Amino acid sequence: MLQYDQVWTDEFFRVIDADGVLHRRESNSIEFKAKFDWADKNFKSVVLKTAAAFANRAGGLILFGIEDAPHRVIGITNFDEVDDAEISGYFNEHLTPSIDFKRHVFSVNGIDIGAFQILESRTKPIICQKDSPKTHDSDIYYRYSGRSSKIKSGDLRQLLQTQKDLEKKLWMDLLAKVAHVGVQNTGLVNLATGHLDSGQNNFILDENILNQIKFLDSYSVQQNGAPAVRIIGDVDRTAQVVERNKHIFEEDIFSAFIENRVNGRAEDYFSSIFSMNSEIYPIYFLFELSGIEEDKRHDFLEEIGSRFKNKSKVVSRLALDKVERKAHHYAINNTEHGIERAKFLQALESGDDIVLNTENDCRFFMESLFSINAHQVDLEEVRRHLGTILNSYYPFSKDNLNFVFRWSLAFIDNLYFK
Repeated sequence: MLQYDQVWTDEFFRVIDADGVLHRRESNSIEFKAKFDWADKNFKSVVLKTAAAFANRAGGLILFGIEDAPHRVIGITNFDEVDDAEISGYFNEHLTPSIDFKRHVFSVNGIDIGAFQILESRTKPIICQKDSPKTHDSDIYYRYSGRSSKIKSGDLRQLLQTQKDLEKKLWMDLLAKVAHVGVQNTGLVNLATGHLDSGQNNFILDENILNQIKFLDSYSVQQNGAPAVRIIGDVDRTAQVVERNKHIFEEDIFSAFIENRVNGRAEDYFSSIFSMNSEIYPIYFLFELSGIEEDKRHDFLEEIGSRFKNKSKVVSRLALDKVERKAHHYAINNTEHGIERAKFLQALESGDDIVLNTENDCRFFMESLFSINAHQVDLEEVRRHLGTILNSYYPFSKDNLNFVFRWSLAFIDNLYFK
């Protein structure tokens, strides 16, 4: 589960420009809302739908105080006016089984942003059990990129099979542990109630104590008055320091390719791509930067734990990559669009100045990239122009331009690194 703390906040909101516009898109795990108006039935219903979709996928964050198109950070002042019990009661009234959520307030440049963190449900699917203005009884909602929609049949089958496999694994793991320690030495903890039954003794773990239990993720010495961990005696060789996963967003993948620099492990980037709705992202430069040889790439991806079906699509690209066949969609010909693409292609090949004054300019430039010859065009020059597009125009006002941008980066990645 992602930790929505100051580290996450700094990473997510670092791409705000001087006008307060946040250069991030809504995604599988992020939704933006300009206001927080719990008294409005339509507003509550939209939040309900998004919450159900997040819970059925991998969880997510609904951020209040960010406008739509462009995503300007405006903040909110009334986030604490509604009690958690009222919100939870509304969710429980309309959804079954119940969903879990947390509330956060992020301070961004002195502006307060409210957030609902919707936790991934351990018992899926979450089903609507009562109509609301934007949801209907018996519907199951799922998160697709920046939209919450009724689940597709294929995703529903996948969800049910995943739940079945998970329950089977939990039983097998439990029985294996019982067999290892012996039935007489086995106790049970009810995670819902905190009740611990050890056979001879019964305990109740207070919720406050449960909240204080943390995983040791590093060995440290005291610095600047911070808590310290001192290891006394021999440490088992199997003990490991757990490295915290980096928060990788779609824009971070784009920036990493354009700048040829990663801010984290290749595993973190691929885990993020696995959770997306599409497998079309630049991936081969990640292998290159990480020194992963071609014959080891398949095993490397397979060893990254992920329950998302997009993982298999990413792995399949190693054998047959449909990105390579995309060029004929954006031909250089005598049509109006073909002529515009040809102008940018010629400028790239000759090293002439390229000016991108509008989103249309960006579109034709990106489409021209599907026709370049790697031996005739400097990769760094291409990256420089793509960086201008990312910093000046992303996210685009039209979804189809976001699509072309993602595909053009994947195509260049294939061309130079595969």
